[in-house]
Order: sequence, then C-alpha cells, then structure tokens
Amino acid sequence: MKRSLLLTITSVIAYLALSSYSNGIAQFPNSLNRTGAGGSVANCAGSGCHAGNGGLSVDITMYDIATNTIVSNGKYIPNKPYRVRISAQKSIGGGGSFPEFGFQFTAERGAGQGAGNYFSNPGMQANPVPPFVILEHANPLPATGSNSIIFNINWIAPGPGSGDVKLWATVLASNDNGFADGDLTDNTSRIYQEGAATGIADLGKDVQTKLYPVPATDVLNLSLTGAAKGSYQLLVYGQNGTIAVQKTILVSSDEFSTHVNTATLAAGNYFVLLSKDGKQRIIPFMKQ
Repeated sequence: MKRSLLLTITSVIAYLALSSYSNGIAQFPNSLNRTGAGGSVANCAGSGCHAGNGGLSVDITMYDIATNTIVSNGKYIPNKPYRVRISAQKSIGGGGSFPEFGFQFTAERGAGQGAGNYFSNPGMQANPVPPFVILEHANPLPATGSNSIIFNINWIAPGPGSGDVKLWATVLASNDNGFADGDLTDNTSRIYQEGAATGIADLGKDVQTKLYPVPATDVLNLSLTGAAKGSYQLLVYGQNGTIAVQKTILVSSDEFSTHVNTATLAAGNYFVLLSKDGKQRIIPFMKQ
C-alpha cells in the first residue's frame, strides 16, 4: 500500500513538472538551456524530465530570405537576414504516435557568446539564459506531418568580425500522455563561417530610422532623417520568410516619412528591409 501510494505521488509530481515544462523550460524560474551551446546539456534528459537522445532525426537548413534559396556554401553574410528551417522526424519503427513537439534553438559564436538576433514567431518565445537568448516553444507545436514537424525561425546574422557561428537545435517529440515515458528527443548543430560583407553595408550611422506605432495595427509609419535623396526599396518580410509587402519610396527631403498598410497582415513578428545602392537597414516590428 505504501509503495503504491509512493508511486502515485511520484507520478503526480512528475506530471506536474512536465506540465510546467510544456510551455518551455528556458523561461524563469527554470532557466534551462538544453541546446548544447556553451557546453550545456544537448538533450531533454534530467530529473523529472525526458529521456536522453534517440529515435528522432533533427536537421537545420538555412535559407537566404532575399532569394529563398538554401545557403549551400556554409557561409553567412554579416547583418543579413536568414530563415532557419528546423525539421524533425521520428526515425524508429513502432513506439506510437507523436502529435506535439517542443524545441530550443540558439546561435553561438566564439567561446560561448550569443550570435545575431532572432525573434519569436507565434507559438514561440525568446528567453534569456545568459550568455544566450534561447528561442523555444511557448506552447506545444502541432506536428506538421506524420510524427514530424517543420518550422521556421527568422535570424539576423551578427556583425562583421564575429567569426564562425554554430546554430544549435534540440527537438522533443511528445506522445502527449502527460508523462516522460515514450517521448523522443535529439539534438543537432550546424556551423556557418563568416563570409564577405560586400554590398550589404548599413545605410550609414547618420541615418536615423523609426517605425511607429509598435505594435502596429492597420498602418505602420516609417520616418527617415539624414537619408540620401533618391529611390529606396522597402520590403516587409513575414514570419515564414516570405515578402508580405513590397514598395518603392522616393526620399525627397532630409526629414521624410512614409507608411505601410499592415491591416491585412496576420498578428506576429516582421521586419522591414530598407535598401538603396547596395546598402540596407533592417528594422523589426510586431503586428498586433
């Protein structure tokens, strides 16, 4: 009787612990990094948690947002936006079905330093676990295929001189039984070398840009101060890396403003890419 009661209590504690982890483990007070970056644990194993790696195949692929092509040369361009695609697929026979997934992602440069900027898409959240910011699920992500998932992260590469960057991802496939048994997890990483930054310099330190209101609702305003006169290309990239808005603006004065119609955009995170003569400025914003 005592043993049965002890097992029941242990099961309840494990269930409560796992329930609290279902919306991410990097958020305070857990503050756990399971990506492998900076020498951290590279799986979801641990007391009251899941098993070690196995049974899941995880992959990272980086795309050039501007051309929607895979970065096949293993190099990133400083300050350039990319779409990081993470995929996971059950790799063993049997073992039931896995309708939900969780994940952690981060980028690392040098000796345990964060690299670049990325922002959470719907269903995701960014939490600081120094020296990194960990991007993870805010709620379990539904499978996009049979025992598999594919999702995208928008990442802006770090500035010149950052050196090699390693992208880390740990993915958990959950059988949704409320307990740790039977779940699958695995980790992967991919290194990208710093490439030449030719042709993508910033618009200039004297150029001031401002987006408002943020979060945006129906209209997003852009103000420019100190920008060279002439024609600029303005692109708004969506959460999946596609172009949501594209327009050409003609700057005719030192103090210039324009607007973008955002009424039809879905709620979430976006960024404006403003470019002229091979120079650009990237400005993130949120649509409410």
